[in-house]
Amino acid sequence: MFKNRWCVLPDIEYDIFSFSDENSLYDAKQNYWGVLEQGQTVIGEKGERLSKFPCTTNPQDAWHGYPVFCVDERKRNALPSDFDKLVERWIIDGIITKEIGRKIQKEKI
Repeated sequence: MFKNRWCVLPDIEYDIFSFSDENSLYDAKQNYWGVLEQGQTVIGEKGERLSKFPCTTNPQDAWHGYPVFCVDERKRNALPSDFDKLVERWIIDGIITKEIGRKIQKEKI
């Protein structure tokens, strides 16, 4: 399946993942989610501001991620049941702005 493409440099992609890891931005299925600059910055070629780093099946495998739109993830049944709670925590912790958080929850970005 085709994944969306990053429009940021690989070093920035790594920084997004590292920030997600350092701040425990993972869901109940252990997928990591990431943003850049509180979600203010576009990170994908199609205008995505959110990224997903699916949990690896083998702990020795490298993590790989891609930019996503929430609406596409929901269509694929790939949004976890705790996603809205995760976004709320991001807002409270200042990971994303309230405005960006609400847009994510409404699947506008």
